[in-house]
Amino acid sequence: MKIILRIVDLIFATRPILLIPVWGFAFFGYAAALRFGGQDFAKTFLLFDGNVFSAFAEIAIFSFSVSAVYLMNQIADVEVDKRNGGLPLLASGIVSLRAAWIMTALLGLVSIGFPLVNGDSTLAVCAALSLLLGYVYSFRPCFFSGRPVLDFLSNASGYGLIAFVAGWAASGVPLDMLRMVEHASPYFLLMVAG
Repeated sequence: MKIILRIVDLIFATRPILLIPVWGFAFFGYAAALRFGGQDFAKTFLLFDGNVFSAFAEIAIFSFSVSAVYLMNQIADVEVDKRNGGLPLLASGIVSLRAAWIMTALLGLVSIGFPLVNGDSTLAVCAALSLLLGYVYSFRPCFFSGRPVLDFLSNASGYGLIAFVAGWAASGVPLDMLRMVEHASPYFLLMVAG
């Protein structure tokens, strides 16, 4: 029973509720790609025509990279969280730093490896970029967290661009960088404004 509770604590340490915006921005990318590809969005999505389940599975796998980023951020902030009180899972010792690092590595490997094995290099690149952005956001020497412009540009890039492109890639519609940037820019700006 104790092992099950530790696994549950580790899962909650990945902050799964914060994945909802990631899925939302990826869904926007998926929908934009379908429209760009000339597919009927209602028919494809609402009637589950085509590869909707496959696309959602790919987006879920991509979101493992974001969960790894959330863990990295908590690892980097563990001393600050100890001083601030409350009951953060890592700072309180409920989840060990070793377990958090292992989970981070596993999530990162799956988020990159699974798409590569399935021939989706774009999704693997999105996951790798997410992990890289999360690392420079959380750790020195870069440490973008708390720096006014770098902080919000990092978050806007992660949600409004990388997650959006991951959703586009999951749609199976051929990539068109100019169109992706054009379609992603409102979501990027939405995150900057937020």
